[in-house]
Amino acid sequence: LAVCRHVNEQARGLDADVIITHGMYGWALDRKKLAIPVINVSHGTFAGLAAAAIPKSGAEYYRTGLIYSRVEKMSAQNAHAVVSNSKFTQEMNKTHYGIDSVVIHNAVDTKVFRPVKKKTARKKLGMNATKPIGIFVGRQEHQKGFDVLEQIARQMPGTDFISVTFPRTQTNAGNIIPTGPLGREELALCYSAADFLVFPSRFEGFGFVIAESLACNTPVVCADVGIAREISPEGLFVVKSFEPNDWVEKIGQAIDAKGKAALRK
Repeated sequence: LAVCRHVNEQARGLDADVIITHGMYGWALDRKKLAIPVINVSHGTFAGLAAAAIPKSGAEYYRTGLIYSRVEKMSAQNAHAVVSNSKFTQEMNKTHYGIDSVVIHNAVDTKVFRPVKKKTARKKLGMNATKPIGIFVGRQEHQKGFDVLEQIARQMPGTDFISVTFPRTQTNAGNIIPTGPLGREELALCYSAADFLVFPSRFEGFGFVIAESLACNTPVVCADVGIAREISPEGLFVVKSFEPNDWVEKIGQAIDAKGKAALRK
């Protein structure tokens, strides 16, 4: 509300051709006073997030699914146009809010996220040169499927899992290796050093780490979310369940694919 009030009050002094709002931030803009086109950028919808990834037993579910989603819908309705970051997000906006939108995919910087030889990347990072290594990038929470990662790690004791989270990962799984926070260059090296990315997220509008990993020629094992529903490059392994056995099987396929597919294309 404070952000919108500030913009409304400065309307006459704004030398702008367009206002871009993010998610729920544009709900209280006064379009008549502003007389400037408003574009709302949507990254997945809070309604979809609550339905797919937040346990219904706590306050977070109701806060996200009832309050945040309502304000987000108002923000989209208050814009002249809505941009979704994927077809999946576009579907969520239509399903939950009745909002039409245009899809513009996010991009990653391929000068930063680029392939580096696995041995070179591991040497720079001080990692085991021969051991199978996976990487998890996200938050240590239910939404991102960290509980699934821990179950996978327990079934694969001979594989190390680099866990890039903020705050730093805390877990009893001995083969989950906490690291981070990392800068983009070091994160890109971690992707290249790994044999695969494991991404058991329960909800994503887009899923940046999917694109980042592929840009480093590192295979991706991920849930059926975000852009994983829209692209099908060799080396992308989509798991339709959250059963650890299914993930372990796909991870085996991903390890075999490392170095054999030009995922970056």
